[in-house]
Amino acid sequence: MVSWWPALLGWPVLLAALALSGFGTFHKRPWCLFTASILIFPVSLYLAVTPRFTFVGLLAPLALLLAGLAIKRDRINLAFALILPVVLFFGWLAMIVLWEPSTYG
Repeated sequence: MVSWWPALLGWPVLLAALALSGFGTFHKRPWCLFTASILIFPVSLYLAVTPRFTFVGLLAPLALLLAGLAIKRDRINLAFALILPVVLFFGWLAMIVLWEPSTYG
């Protein structure tokens, strides 16, 4: 029997974390970024065990934590600078997955 709950640790949680980080940055709520960092942690651990993303995978939760601290200290530009690479990396990864040739059809 295939479980459905591991699928929730993938793209839906990743999209929720990125949306939460954007909301927290625009509305100056650091707890949103701390929560987004916790949500993105399982995906980052998964990426950290792959050979290509060993180092990059662990930077995403760290960047979101640092962005939350930057917002707490009212450094909004620094928070945007920390969130932007995370959003660009996961957007790039999503485009690679979506444009992958299908083997089913």
